[in-house]
Amino acid sequence: DFPNRQLVCYCFNKRKRDGSIEEIHGRLRDLTRRNAGRKQSPGLDLTDSQSVKTTRSGGLCRGTDGGKKTRGRKRHVVVDTMGLLLAVAVHAANVHDSKGDPFVLSGLRFRFSRLVRIIAGGGCGGEPAENTGKAFGRVLEIVLRKEDSTKFQVIPQRWAVERTFARFEPYRRLS
Repeated sequence: DFPNRQLVCYCFNKRKRDGSIEEIHGRLRDLTRRNAGRKQSPGLDLTDSQSVKTTRSGGLCRGTDGGKKTRGRKRHVVVDTMGLLLAVAVHAANVHDSKGDPFVLSGLRFRFSRLVRIIAGGGCGGEPAENTGKAFGRVLEIVLRKEDSTKFQVIPQRWAVERTFARFEPYRRLS
């Protein structure tokens, strides 16, 4: 049903270079927020990362996440409270969250005028992330799970970013 592969790749890459894909994504996100009765610019964002195994022919950017013992890549995302993507960065899995978050947060620098607060997980703490939050004039709040529990816990507001990661799972191409 599709045209030949080279034509599809050419059209996609052309739109990616000229910013059309980013613009379409932004308009669809704004429309979705408006239809849900929210303002276009979010006031609160959530950030997290996920280590993902890659395929055998996984490309250049691969590493091993020592904490999760996963060889592959790490996806850093920033989402709004509805789980809609605002910024994405992909690194080798051996990049620590505190070093990778400044890259994904830099994607928010001149966007989203209402954005005041960013909630992050415990791995995002540290000097690089704090300096990034200060540089952009936003409050970076680190939310930790309770230490006394060994079971899974739903952390208020953070579930939205986890739900976004769950939506990625069925798509093999995202490895």
